[in-house]
Amino acid sequence: MSDVNALSNEAIWRILRSLLASELAQLRGTDVSNLQLPEWNLQMSLQRAPLMLDSLEHLHLAGVVNRFFHLHESGLEDYLLRYKEPQQWVEVIRQAREKGSGKISVSTSGSTGEPSICTHEWAELQQEVEFFASRYTDRKRLINDCPPHHLYGFIFSVLVAEKLQIPVIERYQPGLAQATQLERGDLVIGFPQRWQFLLASQTPVPDDCKAVSSAAPCPEDVMQRLRTKFSEVMEVYGASETSGVGWRKEPGPYQLLPHWQGKQVLMQDHVEWYTAETFVPLRRLDGAVQVGGVNVFPSRVRQVLLNRSEVKDCAIRAFDKAGSTRLKAFVVFADDVEHDAEFSLRSYAAEQLSSAERPQHYKFGTSLPRNSLGKLSDWSLD
Repeated sequence: MSDVNALSNEAIWRILRSLLASELAQLRGTDVSNLQLPEWNLQMSLQRAPLMLDSLEHLHLAGVVNRFFHLHESGLEDYLLRYKEPQQWVEVIRQAREKGSGKISVSTSGSTGEPSICTHEWAELQQEVEFFASRYTDRKRLINDCPPHHLYGFIFSVLVAEKLQIPVIERYQPGLAQATQLERGDLVIGFPQRWQFLLASQTPVPDDCKAVSSAAPCPEDVMQRLRTKFSEVMEVYGASETSGVGWRKEPGPYQLLPHWQGKQVLMQDHVEWYTAETFVPLRRLDGAVQVGGVNVFPSRVRQVLLNRSEVKDCAIRAFDKAGSTRLKAFVVFADDVEHDAEFSLRSYAAEQLSSAERPQHYKFGTSLPRNSLGKLSDWSLD
């Protein structure tokens, strides 16, 4: 596109739909799949079915959209409060880009209460896009399994696709999934859990299909099997705070992206540097674990459970479940709890924690498991 800040109306609508659905689901305490996404269109009224926004929801969503697209830099943000149709919001966003709104801000995928807001300069993102797009000039379609309002999905399913001028098939929500088979020349954008589903379901992958994986570390056995199905698999290392930092096509160190070379990078992980341009991530700096591509903080989950008066103490740890990372909880109840405390606690967790945060396995005892030195130790699922 001619304008360095420009996005097509179709791309804006895909981002907007994804962003609104995610925020509205959080506001209403429901799942995105319950929001009737297939019925959403540019001409619908925000105040009528299927959205049925009230005035406070409208105000909140306008603020979220303003923050993501930096509409305040153009002075057009108030129009979101006046307009009642998505197509009008798309036009406001397009005009703001033309007037020079040159940043985007995404929320971290973490579950720490208030999300962190990460702002990125458009010009810096374009450097990353130029690199990735140059490697996929022969692709005919982009098959997208990642929400486009998340930075990874935004980079590939929006900016790279626009650069390559190829159609995008959205599959990140069941309601949007199109009944389409993979074809030669496809570029599939996914994450570990999606790849595990693809492998388990034995989805046919024709010759000359390429894949990109990010959002969370992918188990090596999954990557090995993917490489037997796809003609090429690229892993991208990055975070909401940094965007893409490194890439690799084979096991081993990641290669630093060109626009980071010679610069300081504030990594979200402890990393081991092999050379000035190659590295291997070791572990998170902030104690987060990734569950389904979402950064989850066991310390927060523990505190939520401790808010219940019947919980005397608890410990939260990650464990591997059929190749996927989930959380488990060891709970010590107070002495005078009711007999249905376990059921009550599970119900409370379902209400207070996101699906990624909810422990998938509970174990109960009179004291937390500790080793001979008195340090907290791991426990079995038995």
